[in-house]
Amino acid sequence: DPLGDAYAALGVVYSKTDQLDEAEKILLKGRFIEGDMGYFITRQLIDFYVENKKFQDAKNSLAAALKRFPNNQDLLERQRKLDLLSTGKADVSYLQDVNYWNRNYLKYPTTAENYRRIADILRKKKIKHIA
Repeated sequence: DPLGDAYAALGVVYSKTDQLDEAEKILLKGRFIEGDMGYFITRQLIDFYVENKKFQDAKNSLAAALKRFPNNQDLLERQRKLDLLSTGKADVSYLQDVNYWNRNYLKYPTTAENYRRIADILRKKKIKHIA
């Protein structure tokens, strides 16, 4: 979704250039995009709040996200970590955990099956590396 990509990219640019009010505004708008992109921008917004130590805003956004995406394992894990973080019992390093997806999503049959299908397509097309 090009519109979603634009919101996500602008959120990153504004955040990295310390235009935090603009980053927040664009992420708040982008979270309502339908489908996967709205979910990813919602996660980006929650992470933005955590990185800027706006824990109550992060909790509020997370609660709204869980209403929109109930039983989402990623959001439930973020909720658990945010509860710890906001009480000073954890740090924000979980935001950079590159192995999270492998540990948690491959357990679910639907996701694992989707990955198997993707692997089959890659094998048939003789693609060995993807970025």
